[in-house]
Amino acid sequence: MVNSEGAATICLKGDFVFQMHREFSAALGNALRPEVPEIVINLADVSYMDSAALGMLLVARSRALERGKRVAISGAVGHVLQVLHIANFEKLFEIR
Repeated sequence: MVNSEGAATICLKGDFVFQMHREFSAALGNALRPEVPEIVINLADVSYMDSAALGMLLVARSRALERGKRVAISGAVGHVLQVLHIANFEKLFEIR
């Protein structure tokens, strides 16, 4: 989904774990269109994430930066937000 500012949003639901790798990679590939300046990864409906999810976020960031795009994480709460903070992701991503 692309918003009025041109940012592409990837919305995830449930558990963000290794088994979501293909689905996440496909969504990321779709979001990396040339006209999209920013990718927002919405974690509002994610209740759990593991270390594989952190790795997928890092890959997303790397792929986006290679193309001159920004990446932000939005909607994280509870356990998910805590995991992001423990991993110091606020130093790598804008967390909204």
